[in-house]
Amino acid sequence: MSVLRALLAPMAKRFHPSQDMDWSGVFGGQAAIAGMPAPSIGESMALPSVFSCIRVLGETVAGLPL
Repeated sequence: MSVLRALLAPMAKRFHPSQDMDWSGVFGGQAAIAGMPAPSIGESMALPSVFSCIRVLGETVAGLPL
């Protein structure tokens, strides 16, 4: 049972909604490229293309029937 608990322990980490989640480890990405700091969620949302994609996804999900 301890082996199963050890495998599942990292997955038990919880995030508060106000914290930025680090998705780079999930997708095999890097924290920074070419010495530049990784963009934050706030910096990404300032880009019109990212904001538009998030808006389209949100409006699509909002239009789905319950």
